[in-house]
Amino acid sequence: MSILDENRKLKDQVSDLTRERDELKKLADVSADMEYVEDGGFYIRISERAVGKNIPYCPNCWKGGKGALNPLNPTHGEGYYECAEHKIGHQTSRYRQAMENINHGALTGDDDFGGEGWMAR
Repeated sequence: MSILDENRKLKDQVSDLTRERDELKKLADVSADMEYVEDGGFYIRISERAVGKNIPYCPNCWKGGKGALNPLNPTHGEGYYECAEHKIGHQTSRYRQAMENINHGALTGDDDFGGEGWMAR
């Protein structure tokens, strides 16, 4: 192998290592910007929250910094999010409280279910 070939090979290796280092730094920067939200069981980016954006990210996709950073889709009202890939729902206390209020209202304030409704007879 000639010196020129060896030089080209070494330059390619340096280029590959530089690219790998840059990707690892980018991943480390994103990982440092992530915060796990216990109420809902998802991640948010600290930098996004600081500017008023609360975008939840799927913990199953993120895999603690080893996977993709996929936002969850809001469904079923405020506080309920679902991963399009995993079909896993994430409920916040706000959503659970709203559902409790709806269910309580259905059982107590509805003409069918109230104290005089046909279900009470």
